[in-house]
Amino acid sequence: MSQTDFATRLQHYVDKAEIGQVIANHARGIDRGDPDIFLDVYHPDGDVAYGFFDGMAAEFAQVVTAGADDQPGTLHRPTNIWIEVDGDTAKSEAYVTVYTHAADESGATMGETTLIGGRYLDRHEKRDGVWKMTHRTYVLDWNINQPGSGSVVDGFESTFGAQGLKGPSDPGLQYMAGVQALPTILGDNKGGNTMVELSADLQQRAEQAFAQQDIHELICAQARAIDRADDALFRSLFHADSHVDIGVFKGTGDDFVTMILDATKDMTHMAHSVANEWVRVDGDTARAETYVIAFTSDADGEDSITGGRYLDAFARRDGAWKFTERLFVRDWVINQPSSDKSDEPGMLSSLSTRAARYPDDPLYSFWKA
Repeated sequence: MSQTDFATRLQHYVDKAEIGQVIANHARGIDRGDPDIFLDVYHPDGDVAYGFFDGMAAEFAQVVTAGADDQPGTLHRPTNIWIEVDGDTAKSEAYVTVYTHAADESGATMGETTLIGGRYLDRHEKRDGVWKMTHRTYVLDWNINQPGSGSVVDGFESTFGAQGLKGPSDPGLQYMAGVQALPTILGDNKGGNTMVELSADLQQRAEQAFAQQDIHELICAQARAIDRADDALFRSLFHADSHVDIGVFKGTGDDFVTMILDATKDMTHMAHSVANEWVRVDGDTARAETYVIAFTSDADGEDSITGGRYLDAFARRDGAWKFTERLFVRDWVINQPSSDKSDEPGMLSSLSTRAARYPDDPLYSFWKA
């Protein structure tokens, strides 16, 4: 890799890391009920399209961060973050699992808890060296609604440690208050790309990080391909001599695609949320362990949530990383009747942009635009 190519790749790597932090802070701003954190992730002209609110981000901040301080917070968990950078603009796609709750009529206990699965389709711009969002579209994938448990009054305590809260008393806000910004390897990143001199060891470590980023995007692509039933994308991820073992199937990657798309064709909802990626690179080969939570809903009205791990092997051939092996390890399963409320009056029905299969899902027009 030439020094120019290396510098370009390094800049993209840093850009993606900074954009990933913006996405994380968006979730943090909502969950902590902090409009300052939330607004800091958007440029002043940023806007959103959620369905129940379509308009300027500054107005949206007041909607989503409203609520009493020192009450148990929500939790937005973004995963599968896939970012493409083009100069000072970028697009990203991220899965998100949201936990939220509603108090009962007395306000004393949680009347209902809801898990919501969806995706963020975001646009970003770097202005004056700083990445922020210019637009977010929310896509609803699935939801689970259950009777609540626990208290939402003062004195709510957890036996598992500190309790997450909305407002300034949250332990996370207090802990992070003293953290200073870390310097970037590319200088201050506000007056151009001033490179520091790289040692051979640092360059080798950076190239491993680039490979890990490529493999992260492969893992995200596999989740997108199966969830959207995107046959062409799915088949492009495997080398011809690849092998897949998910228990009920053992065979080549190509045959796996044929089997799994046929087996899931009647699913009404499906989402694979991947996280905890542990990637080890050794030259042109690599191995990874990745946690996955898979949600499926079938035509008979049953929801299934499966927690497990992917054990993957990869090879870089002709400059392109692809899967050579995939083994699925199941850790836990929950099966229950569907509690979907996306078509009932309320907040969920107002999330009007919905998931679909290839090529109708909104992500395809988003990436092509």
